[in-house]
Amino acid sequence: MADVQDIDLAGTRALVTGGTSGLGLAMAEALAQAGAAVALTSRSAERAEAAAAKLPGTGAIGIAADARDEAAVARAVARAWSRLGGIDLLVNNAGLGMKTVNPRFMTQPLDFWQVPVDGFQAVLGTNLTGYFLMAREVVPRMLAAGAGRIVNISMNHATMNRRGFVPYGPARAGAEALSRIMAADLSGTGITVNILLPGGATVTGMMPPQEYRPAQLAALDPAIMGPPIVWLASPLARDVHDERIVVAAWPGSALGSRTELRGQGSWLRHQAPLIVAGSAAGAALLLITPAPAFAKVVPYLLAFAALALLLQPQATKWLASRPEGRHRLLLPVGLIAVSVYDGYWGAGAGIMTLTVKGLLFFTERAVVPGSAVRTSRRRVLPVRPAGQAGGASRRRRGCPARP
Repeated sequence: MADVQDIDLAGTRALVTGGTSGLGLAMAEALAQAGAAVALTSRSAERAEAAAAKLPGTGAIGIAADARDEAAVARAVARAWSRLGGIDLLVNNAGLGMKTVNPRFMTQPLDFWQVPVDGFQAVLGTNLTGYFLMAREVVPRMLAAGAGRIVNISMNHATMNRRGFVPYGPARAGAEALSRIMAADLSGTGITVNILLPGGATVTGMMPPQEYRPAQLAALDPAIMGPPIVWLASPLARDVHDERIVVAAWPGSALGSRTELRGQGSWLRHQAPLIVAGSAAGAALLLITPAPAFAKVVPYLLAFAALALLLQPQATKWLASRPEGRHRLLLPVGLIAVSVYDGYWGAGAGIMTLTVKGLLFFTERAVVPGSAVRTSRRRVLPVRPAGQAGGASRRRRGCPARP
């Protein structure tokens, strides 16, 4: 994949909704830095204009728009189209978070029947209806122009289904379903539709105050959204359509304190040699242990094996969520220690193999607590040669190729 720093978006016109803070501002800044002309929206005209004035370059504009209001959306799109001379990229990002209905949603979740109706309607109106209204207004213009791109911002599937996340979860789930249908309706028209999400909790205005957050919550920097949105706006992504792109799995992404095991290709597979070496050491230790001494420790080894089996998933998650400093060394050291015990107990290739397979079985399913980036491998965006718009991935999923 080309370095996004080398991408020149001069001549590209982008409309970013909810672009005055958080993910929206990060994407607007990245697009403007790459040379695109950017229009960003906010319910407040003053906030929109102030944010636009701080973007790199001189072509950014701020526009007032309430995503829930059909007339306001129509006016905003018409103004953006007129001021920019067209719209090549629509980034549907405007949204309300769980704080709208429950400022303590991370530590004291509400049951769905406790959610106020007006809050429910406000979140769905912005996060779902807003996406529909913006796309409905922009797409006919893009069709007339013969091309265009739409990127709908989303969130993790696990968070959509999480307890206490009504109405935010259902609204985002609906937006993803809408995106899939939009992609199907626009197939072959020259307009592409893709879903983009950070891959974990992100530092935005949707985050509750510090006192209402979990004690050790690790959050992502919104700036991570910059490289993917620039790439999606570039000629390199002209054939990318109907994809769900997780930034946590973005090639070369440096996520700092957040790690998603499955999205990064199960990096614990690289620890398998440590497991095998530890198991072999344990087996060798058994060979030199006097039989009476071995008989005495058998009950303890059995108890240790049972305890390791019960605690291994939790321990793996804990270690994997702490990549910094000494915690980074705990995982390989722990694997060697457990493997020595397992090898000593089993004293054979069969137990060594089971140890490796068992560990990988658990770590394949271990996701850093709170991250829940449960994207399948087929949804980690590949770089396809031009002309393979999406047919290859659809054939892998058992679907007929698009015309």
